[in-house]
Amino acid sequence: MVGIRRSKACLTCIKRKKGVSDPVPSTGSMERFFFNCRKACIPCQGYSKPRVFINSFAQDGIRHEQDAASQKDCLHVDFSNKIARSAHETKILEQFWQSYFPNGEALPIDVAHSVLGGLMQNIQDLYGTEIVLRKVILALSLSTLARQDASLAWMKEEGRRLYGDAMQGAVVTLRVPQKRQENGLLAAVQLFSLFEAVYGDDGENDITQAKSWLTHCFGNVALIVQRGPLAFTTGSSHRLFVDGRLHLTITALKARKKSFLSEVAWKTIPWSVAKKYPKDLLVDILVDVPSMFEAIDVMMVCKEPTRKAQLCKRLRDHYLSLERSLVQWHTDFSPALINIDNETQITEVITPQMLATAHLSTLYWTTCIIIYGMVGRLLFQNDDYDVLKQRYIDPGIFCRNILKIVPVFFDPSTGIFRVHLVTFPMTVVMMHLATLPSEQMMQEKALLAKYLQNPACVTIRKFVASLEPQSFRDVPRLNTSLS
Repeated sequence: MVGIRRSKACLTCIKRKKGVSDPVPSTGSMERFFFNCRKACIPCQGYSKPRVFINSFAQDGIRHEQDAASQKDCLHVDFSNKIARSAHETKILEQFWQSYFPNGEALPIDVAHSVLGGLMQNIQDLYGTEIVLRKVILALSLSTLARQDASLAWMKEEGRRLYGDAMQGAVVTLRVPQKRQENGLLAAVQLFSLFEAVYGDDGENDITQAKSWLTHCFGNVALIVQRGPLAFTTGSSHRLFVDGRLHLTITALKARKKSFLSEVAWKTIPWSVAKKYPKDLLVDILVDVPSMFEAIDVMMVCKEPTRKAQLCKRLRDHYLSLERSLVQWHTDFSPALINIDNETQITEVITPQMLATAHLSTLYWTTCIIIYGMVGRLLFQNDDYDVLKQRYIDPGIFCRNILKIVPVFFDPSTGIFRVHLVTFPMTVVMMHLATLPSEQMMQEKALLAKYLQNPACVTIRKFVASLEPQSFRDVPRLNTSLS
């Protein structure tokens, strides 16, 4: 029986309606099959049939709906399929947002964009665009509900399973170049690190939690770098980049490696349309510190005296430049900070505006601890005391300021959102206190230990101990507070 003749052309030539090339360049070789593609200077797509994506998510949902007699245990296994686009999913998401946002309400746009970050607002808009994003949000939601109610242990297991499914889905999605350019995938990867920070201790050891968090952070970096700064000038792309920049800077500080964010293009191009807020300008200063950490590490192992002196001078000049920028930032924007000299009162209602002021203030003080304490103190020796005295402030002052303010973040109304606000400042305070002799700043060490024992801080305490285990062990009061 004679059938329809099959083309021997490649997929590219079939689409271009080109046949197999003659004459054959080399008989018996595969060159003849992609000769037209080579001649046209276009990539050959080969001969395998393209894979067709089948929405098993929807099909599984139909299949399970037909099984009306399914038992509760089966619901646990197939929860992700049964709630897809359903009232169950909506209800669970609503409960998560109420637990996540301060006072259970979405942040005002002006406060979110200028200081606090509008990541979750963006994610709500992107929720239906990427299945990986949907799964990781559901994983966060289920894990949150399970932690709030011990009787919902199955939700914890289901959240873990969904999280694993989301990561596997991300691996597959990353193989598609077009998908790597989409905001839904970028948002999902950002949420992977949030999941590790909040729920990574569930069933994992301390070290694994920090490593998993860093792995997702580096994946986030790779996605952003691959897209380039021009991709983040407007819309959701701009918000995802701006709101995630501090997170990426913290990653670089932890790695003690220069961040791509310190390059001029990444400090300017994403704001070619939008304006910069005080927080953006402060992060511009902070993002230059990781390169100094890297240079300090190089200088410390340098054996050649002349080379070491050159490196030290270069680092001191960089420090003085950063310190001037920090002083100028404070001169320009100090009215936006909390006046710590006044008695700070925590009101019954924690408003987004109050959280914004507290966040900007603690971020500034944290930057001061890093620049004055972790950088300045290493660079200046006794023979530089006169210079040091003029361009150096005791980091302990900023530690005390932070410890006076952080109770605002522990108020129950702040919600899970506190993770974004308090983890970084408390980690830096802990690292500074760990460098001091045991008899110094004993009250501050005791106060930090007290805060870490706060029930609202359990998740943060475990994550901090995982992220900086040595500093955690080096502060005796913190170590004993966990026993």
